[in-house]
Formats: sequence, C-alpha cells, structure tokens
Amino acid sequence: MTTMDRVGAPLIWFLGQVYEKMSSPKNVAKPHWGDNTYAQLLDRVYGELVELEEAIQGGDPAKIISETCDVTAFMMMIADNAKNARNIQATRGE
Repeated sequence: MTTMDRVGAPLIWFLGQVYEKMSSPKNVAKPHWGDNTYAQLLDRVYGELVELEEAIQGGDPAKIISETCDVTAFMMMIADNAKNARNIQATRGE
C-alpha cells in the first residue's frame, strides 16, 4: 500500500468534506474568523469536541463525519490566523 493510499486518499476525501461544509451558503455568510481571538476560536473547538463525543456515542457515521469537519474547521481557523500573524510580523521585520 502506498503513502497515497494510506494517507493521501483519506486526507483528500476529508478535505473535500470540510470544504463542502465550510463553503455552504450558511457558513459563507458568517463573519470571517480573522475577527476572532485564538481564545474565542479555541472555545469553539472545545464546544465542537463535546458535540463530536456525543456523535461518537450516538454511533451515526454521518454525524461523526460532520462533527469532525466542524472541529477541523475551527482548528484551521486558528492556524490561518497564526499564519497571517506570522506573515505580518515578517513584513514588519519582527
């Protein structure tokens, strides 16, 4: 089994799931995450983890996938804000 089979294919599939959820009209209409602090976004991660735990206990694969997408989306938002902060620091010479 290749690395693409073991890692790449599931990662690409999951990225598609996250993208589909984040690009829905309901989510696109929400304010941009760049206006949130790390603490605010991390608080959302914790809330989504509770929902993921409930989904796992419920055993519905579709709900589990949906909640993992939510957790991942908020983690990505934190990473994106950190990337943007690093880029700003670099342009300032910090």
